[in-house]
Amino acid sequence: MTFRNTLYYPKIGTRLLLFVLLLGIVPDVSAQDAKRFQSQVDAILKRSEKYDKEDLVIFTGSSSIRRWESLQSTFPGYNVVNHGFGGSKMVDLLFYIDELILRHDPVKLFIYEGDNDTNARMSPTEIIHTASKVLEQVRSKYPTIPIYFLAAKPSIKRWPLREKYRAFNKKLENWTKEHENTYFIDVWTPMVENGDVKRDLFIEDGVHLNSAGYQVWSDVIGPLVK
Repeated sequence: MTFRNTLYYPKIGTRLLLFVLLLGIVPDVSAQDAKRFQSQVDAILKRSEKYDKEDLVIFTGSSSIRRWESLQSTFPGYNVVNHGFGGSKMVDLLFYIDELILRHDPVKLFIYEGDNDTNARMSPTEIIHTASKVLEQVRSKYPTIPIYFLAAKPSIKRWPLREKYRAFNKKLENWTKEHENTYFIDVWTPMVENGDVKRDLFIEDGVHLNSAGYQVWSDVIGPLVK
């Protein structure tokens, strides 16, 4: 347990915290935190009961995937499904990896995590460490399917953190090159122009994409789906 995780337990006294640390009985903080997504995951599982299971292409990750309501219609003729759950981080995807990925037998997998992680001041090393666990679990069941990790996108609200995002994206790209059938998708570059994020790609909150933003994504991702 790291010091950061103790922030979830402000009412635990220092001596008591030390005691439970020594006993090794500290609750799984990441698991407790991830359970706030249970209702979203349950809804995905309910939808999945009606899926055509053949040639399934799964998109999963945080709200930029969840809000892509036109995802299926963007790629007509392909069995594309949306397993996005808003607000998630890479560790949350790992927690729900069975429900969102492993039980569905995909032929291709697209993952968007790292945006909320970076905004939460997690280091690229921390995020990639968890991504490695995600990849390991997927590969244990699906050794050869193509897996695509999308770059964390730029956004208006999070633009002050752009150097941290660039550092994560570079590390993510280099990491994918170390693994077979694992790829990096650069959605950052086409969303930046003249050194600034394109502001007409976002809704009012300055974080999430509008239809023009998703068109940029579909132009980049489309050839890989097909």
